[in-house]
Amino acid sequence: MRFFNTRHALACAVALSLPDVTSASAQALPSPIARDQCYHFLYPDSARDSLPDRFAEFVLLKPGTDSGAVLSGVGKTHSRAFWRMFLLGGRWERQARHLVLHFTNGFSDVVYLFDTTHRDTLNGQIRFLYDVVDQRPPPAPVLALAISCGEADLQGPYNER
Repeated sequence: MRFFNTRHALACAVALSLPDVTSASAQALPSPIARDQCYHFLYPDSARDSLPDRFAEFVLLKPGTDSGAVLSGVGKTHSRAFWRMFLLGGRWERQARHLVLHFTNGFSDVVYLFDTTHRDTLNGQIRFLYDVVDQRPPPAPVLALAISCGEADLQGPYNER
C-alpha cells in the first residue's frame, strides 16, 4: 500500500503555497500532547537529494507536557539501512511555537524543526548534523501530515503503541 496518495499530494501543494502566517482560527498542536500523535513526513525536494531513502517517513509522538519520546520508521518502499541508526532515543520538545524532534546515534544528529500553527499539517525543516563540521548539508524542507497511528510504519524495539 502506498502512503503517498492524492490527499497527500493536495495537502503538500496547498501547504507549500500558503504564506507563513498565524491565524486566530488556526488549530495549533495542543500542549501538552495528551495522546499518541502520528505523522507522515514528505520531503518536497526529495528528487534532488533522496531524503526519503535516508530519513524518517513516519513518527509517533508519545504523550508529554512539554517533551516526550518519539518512535519512528521508514516505509516499506524505502531503504531502512541508514535510518536504523536513529531508531532509539528519539525525543520531541516544545520550544515556543515550534516542535523540535531530535534523533541521535551518538555521532550524528537529525533535527526536525516544525511550526505548530496547524495541527494536521506541520511545515518545517530537517537538519542533518554530524562531526565533520564543514561537510554538513544545508537544511531541507519537510512537511508532516497527521495520520492515524495505525497507518504509521514504525520500526525498532520500542514501537509498542
